[in-house]
Amino acid sequence: MRTIFDITIDFERSHGSYLVDKKSGHEYLDFFNMYSSLPLGYNHDIFDASFDKTVSRVAKMRVANNVLQTDELGSFLKAFRKYVPSDFIHLTCTGALAVESALKCALEYRKAPDAM
Repeated sequence: MRTIFDITIDFERSHGSYLVDKKSGHEYLDFFNMYSSLPLGYNHDIFDASFDKTVSRVAKMRVANNVLQTDELGSFLKAFRKYVPSDFIHLTCTGALAVESALKCALEYRKAPDAM
């Protein structure tokens, strides 16, 4: 398969905002930055063994967290509320679902703005 850039990312050696090309070994500042899929950069310190264990356990289940409570959701919301102090939080797993939810919320708000 042809890609725009003739680079094969070495995920083991890439770090922060720098990617390493597997073929040449050259290191490049990643201006593309994969901003939506890799917001913390390559091989960030947070991705340690305990993070992998937690993510592996939780990722196997697709819990409807806006319907059911989990300890993981409670822990996440506690940390998240430090930055977004609101009780009106709705989480989605894709951008398309986020847009759909935003439109539905706007329609509901338009029906009864005083109820919100």
